[in-house]
Amino acid sequence: MDSIVHEDSRLDRYVHDVLAGRQDIPTGLSRTFVQSNLPGFVSVDRGGRALKVKAGLRLRTGDWVRIDMGKFMSLWEGREQERKMYTTVVANKLALRGIAVLYENDDYMVLDKPAGLVVHPAVGHATDTLANRVRAYLEDKDEYERDLDRAGIVHRLDKDVRGVMVLAKSMEMFVHLKAQFESHRVEKIYIAQVSVDERHLREYGSGWREVRGYIARDVRHRQRMKFAEHPTSRADERLAVMYMKLWADKTLKTDGRISTFVAVKLETGRKHQIRATLKYLGMPIIGDTLYQGREWDGVGIGLRSVYLGFLDLQGKFVSYDVLGRS
Repeated sequence: MDSIVHEDSRLDRYVHDVLAGRQDIPTGLSRTFVQSNLPGFVSVDRGGRALKVKAGLRLRTGDWVRIDMGKFMSLWEGREQERKMYTTVVANKLALRGIAVLYENDDYMVLDKPAGLVVHPAVGHATDTLANRVRAYLEDKDEYERDLDRAGIVHRLDKDVRGVMVLAKSMEMFVHLKAQFESHRVEKIYIAQVSVDERHLREYGSGWREVRGYIARDVRHRQRMKFAEHPTSRADERLAVMYMKLWADKTLKTDGRISTFVAVKLETGRKHQIRATLKYLGMPIIGDTLYQGREWDGVGIGLRSVYLGFLDLQGKFVSYDVLGRS
């Protein structure tokens, strides 16, 4: 489907409006979906020159925009399949086998998620996820709240990241926790094992250092996010703030680089925020092959969620950690 631009516009807005005006497009199409998937089904030609596709591209009168409807529908169907699995959680008979429960009451439970376990159902991981296992565990105790979306899970950890997570068991607690995560009032601390140049390491003192910037999807690698210190015109760009400090002395030195540990305290919870930010700072996480971190001794990614603090329903601040667990 080819379309010629008749007046200046942003690419994401233009494509959304063109698609929304067609009768064969499913209901529920959002600009967010268009923004996230533009490079997968859109190309732009300006005077015979192909332009780089990004949401904030400023179209000019006379530009040609080609929308591949076959690719668009494939992306949409994949999104719908994933959304259905995300909201309709099937119980997994393994329940919480191998998953440590750090605390549980009638309102919520706190778990130590193991590395290698996906949090939410998605394409390729339909049933063996944390959500599936939590549902089975709570159904066995006749405590599963069927009206709860995502089996009460209000935040996530990457598949290969181990650590502390909180899950709501009641609708009241689900809403309460979700509001705290959205307003960045939940305290979250991670420990990352990083590879860093010894000279670069001297720049870091013993206290917390703020790292403030912006996170957006890496246009050169769709599976990665990219950190930048200054804002751009990217529509998917989000403010990213975290604090970091050295956690331990150097543990290993090779080829002029050091393996050491840093503590990271998140203020915002963007996708891959810690991984992308540390990569930008020149200290990639060991084992994080997606962001080009070195894998030493065959271990997985050197990142773990070790501390979580939030307000319970009575307004009391509670916290849980795994600092004493191996």
